[in-house]
Amino acid sequence: MHGHSSHTPPRLIVGVLHPIAERALNWSAALAPVALPALLLGGFYFVVQGQGVCAVVALLLAAGVALSAWMHHVGARRLTTRRLAIDTGGRAAALRLAFVSDFHLGRYKDARWLARVVAAVNAEQPDVVLLGGDFFFNRPPIEAPRLLAPLSDLRAPLGVLAVYGNHDLGLPGRNRRAELDALLPTLGVRPLRNQVVGLRAAKRTGAQTWVAGMGELWEEDFDMPTVRDAYTRDGDDGPLIVLGHNPDALDTLRDGDTADLFLFGHTHAGQIYLPFWPGFGIPIRGKRYRGEHRVAQGRAYITSGVGETSSSARLGTTCEVVVIEVS
Repeated sequence: MHGHSSHTPPRLIVGVLHPIAERALNWSAALAPVALPALLLGGFYFVVQGQGVCAVVALLLAAGVALSAWMHHVGARRLTTRRLAIDTGGRAAALRLAFVSDFHLGRYKDARWLARVVAAVNAEQPDVVLLGGDFFFNRPPIEAPRLLAPLSDLRAPLGVLAVYGNHDLGLPGRNRRAELDALLPTLGVRPLRNQVVGLRAAKRTGAQTWVAGMGELWEEDFDMPTVRDAYTRDGDDGPLIVLGHNPDALDTLRDGDTADLFLFGHTHAGQIYLPFWPGFGIPIRGKRYRGEHRVAQGRAYITSGVGETSSSARLGTTCEVVVIEVS
């Protein structure tokens, strides 16, 4: 289900327990318009009949159904903005980047949701946009051109750069690399695979900011030594931002694989965040799956993304656009 890489997580939790739990939530949310009134009426009836235990059970079930409906209809549809800063002390030219990941279009969210995300990104007036992969919920059939069409509306004078995630490459599902390689450039998006790009807005003085777009870890293709060597050779003392998909890549870094900021998605920050079991079902082997972290090689941020996979629900997490200011 998750490929044959040594970096893929145990199948029992990610491949069995987590999907079962999330599908139960989907059914609960779908049945809420009928189940919630019935349970509330049942609870009231049991109160009148003096059957306290039955009333408590009915009301607890009603609360659970109401929560799952909220997670589906509200929790998964909120969109916020997270802000980060890279302070170079004026060494680099000022630059604003927007980072979005994990769209998972096709099952729960479609082009209308992507258009909303694009509008939120454009409102920040970024110089460049970074896309962190997993464009689809990878179960065919998928109308890729229709689903991704709003990406052509992104407004960023220095372009839109992207990397691929495991779902894009058939881990699990269908490998869509060739399809995306052909489609994304027609939408103004440049896919990167272990490549480094220098960025500086016109008429701004200072060093360029360098973005390294990485290969996918589950394909054993996260080649940090290659991009670090390219940055060392071609860089002009500007900051290096590493754009990847899976934060487990942090555990593969060598001592010299440094960067000013590592950006990842993949985990949805837990998607359904349970305080007593916060890492339940996260498809990684490590413990870094949300927010900001410090490692010996630099600073890392793992975004919650803007889409969902086996369940349409979110709890304790919010879809987000990440804005990075270089100064």
